[in-house]
Amino acid sequence: MAHSTSVRVASGPSQQPGPEALILAQRGHLLNPGSAHPSDAHSNGRSQEPSRSWMVAGALLAIAIVLIAWSVLLPWWYANPCSPYNSRICVASADSVDYYPGASWSAPGSGAYTYSSTNLSHVGVVYGVIQGVVAASLALGGIAMCLAFVRGYGRRLGRAATLCGIALAILASASIVGVATWEAAAQPSALQADHYIGSSASGASPAGSFWGENATAAWGAGIGWYLSLIGSVLGLGSAAVLVRAHREDDPSAQRPRPP
Repeated sequence: MAHSTSVRVASGPSQQPGPEALILAQRGHLLNPGSAHPSDAHSNGRSQEPSRSWMVAGALLAIAIVLIAWSVLLPWWYANPCSPYNSRICVASADSVDYYPGASWSAPGSGAYTYSSTNLSHVGVVYGVIQGVVAASLALGGIAMCLAFVRGYGRRLGRAATLCGIALAILASASIVGVATWEAAAQPSALQADHYIGSSASGASPAGSFWGENATAAWGAGIGWYLSLIGSVLGLGSAAVLVRAHREDDPSAQRPRPP
């Protein structure tokens, strides 16, 4: 007599996976990045939402670059002849002696001269260094500006590129502040070394101070010197905005406060 074999299917509730199955599933998820959760696709992609903070930082850097580049075309130091009747009433700025970054300076009614051709070789070194530092600052600031606009338009940047942009913005701005401060300290000594007129006379003279006046002249920082500092302040402001934007993009930079 044949025995019929029947297969019974359990009709009870389905069993939940045990802890071992959950651990194995988690390991498989970590080892296979392609199985990431759909919500992670945005962070793992090569694009992000446009960022207003990055755009603001890029705009500040652009303005700073324009001002610093413009400052090179303007004098960083001047000496104005004054009225012999009142040392505080000076003639028009068109009659001033102007020192420019680079290799030339100008005198009223005489045009431009090179520092080396007028026995101002030490002064020429000072303004040659200024020109080199400004050029390097513009290059560094330009790279930082490009990075800021790239991220601002929605292109994802790596952590290293972001930190590099912040560092370049700070370095570009700080170098301008440093070279402007150094000029104020180094130029009087350079004029003394070049035996500038009045360097051996008693009383105030350009060979003794960066700013000053006497009975025949007044001298000090030119408009280019001040304009470069305004640009450097904007550059430092953009660096602060970049730091904030980086913290918004990188959750790891936002460390929770301990309870």
